[in-house]
Amino acid sequence: KELFEELYVAYHKLPKNKRKAVIVRKMRPYFDTAEETEYYVDANMNRKRRNLICRRIRMTRKVNLQTFNYFVTDTYFYGQLLYLL
Repeated sequence: KELFEELYVAYHKLPKNKRKAVIVRKMRPYFDTAEETEYYVDANMNRKRRNLICRRIRMTRKVNLQTFNYFVTDTYFYGQLLYLL
């Protein structure tokens, strides 16, 4: 799992299909068959995607729990910063 995480971070800027192909190729020596490697990488890619979705949902729920009772604007008046509440 650690190797997968390292490879995922190293190639996170590649498109999804190229990233998966590179990770499968780099992890191939650690598995008996190509199908096992493909299955393992596929399962971990799905896990990463699901974790991202869950984090976004938690974040939006946490934000929606907040009640804002004031509004602050930053205004510059003759070079001086004023805070208006």
